[in-house]
Amino acid sequence: VNLPVETKTVNDGIHTKWEAGDSIKVKFEAKYIYPISSTSTFTTTGNGVFTGTLSGIIGDIFAHLNLANIYVYYPEDSAGVPASTVQEGYNSMAHLCKANCPLYGELEKTDINSSGGNGGCTTEPLTLQHTTSVIEVAVTNNTAAAINVNEVDFLVGGEVKATTVVEEAGALAAGETALVYVVVEPGTYSNLSFTVNDSFVKNINAAEATFTAGLIKKVNFEVK
Repeated sequence: VNLPVETKTVNDGIHTKWEAGDSIKVKFEAKYIYPISSTSTFTTTGNGVFTGTLSGIIGDIFAHLNLANIYVYYPEDSAGVPASTVQEGYNSMAHLCKANCPLYGELEKTDINSSGGNGGCTTEPLTLQHTTSVIEVAVTNNTAAAINVNEVDFLVGGEVKATTVVEEAGALAAGETALVYVVVEPGTYSNLSFTVNDSFVKNINAAEATFTAGLIKKVNFEVK
């Protein structure tokens, strides 16, 4: 079974691309004389086409199937939105991929015989969607001395919901700004605040704010 998938995973600025060896989890559901279900791992050589075998399904059965539901998860062992991520250096977006930003896609009631009657094939592309949102926190050092930005926390109602730990960044000189990217679960939140190094605090004055999957929301944080 070949599955063309359109969203990618190696970071390249705010865009990403597949790399050789990437794998996805594919769940296949259909109805024959009885319900059929199979979950397998598919891999790519980096061209965006994933190939794999649906285990436990006899090949001849595909000739009798018309419509199926296909669900795809990336990475294949995705545990959902992470509570904490690690960013290497200021301004880096390299951590905004793979397990830190899981992807999900589905094709419901797709025609798996659409490629000329060869059972078990579909030419319909599957677009994966982000399951996380990202906050770009621009931390500006407005103190008189250099500081190290080691951690940025996102809080809702005083409770930490997401953390980015910054490593290998060094000192942020007075007057300079560093970008830190925090991965959060999409949703609408109220009573928001951010902390830097668990000491400097910024409260968000808006009654509520919405964080959309696949998008980056920008926040300015002045350390005084």
